[in-house]
Parts: sequence; structure tokens; C-alpha cells
Amino acid sequence: MLCVKHDSYQWELSHVHHNHVALHKIAKIVMDRGADLIISNTFTRKWEFRDYVDYAHNKGYNVEVYRMCNEYESTHSVPQEAIQRMKDRFEDYEGETLVYN
Repeated sequence: MLCVKHDSYQWELSHVHHNHVALHKIAKIVMDRGADLIISNTFTRKWEFRDYVDYAHNKGYNVEVYRMCNEYESTHSVPQEAIQRMKDRFEDYEGETLVYN
């Protein structure tokens, strides 16, 4: 479920869970077909993406985790307070690659 206003995505807290569930289902379908994929999401804790990593490993995928480290402004109207909460709870992932712009 996406919330679109004026032809652009608008972040809404009430849709976050549904969107994460939908992404997980789509990712599994893509991996079941053996296609390469990149999952770009707002994971802040390891448990939030552990299922993706486990499923990918079980399917024989090589998994790489990248973390964007630059400061940015939301392009989806996410309130700054929500972004700060995400930053405050962020967990490092062993072996992740840090990316700076």
C-alpha cells in the first residue's frame, strides 16, 4: 500500500508495516525465481532484515549489506523526528560496507 499525493510517494506511519510485509513477499518471489535483486529499505535493526538474509543464504545467494552514511533529507515527506528515531536505534551489521556520498 503506497500513499501517493500529487504524483509522488508520501510516507505514512500507518502503512509502514504493510509495506514491509509486501516487500518481504516480493523479495521471496524474486529469489525463488533465481533472479538477482537489491533490497533498498530503511532497516535500522538486524532483526528487521534477518529473514531476508537467511532466506537468501538458503537459496544460495551471496548477500552484501551496504549502509548509506551521508546525511540526507527525506524525499518521501518522512518527519525529521522519525528519521532521528531511526538513527538513534541503528545497529551495526558485521561485514557491512559503509557508503558515503
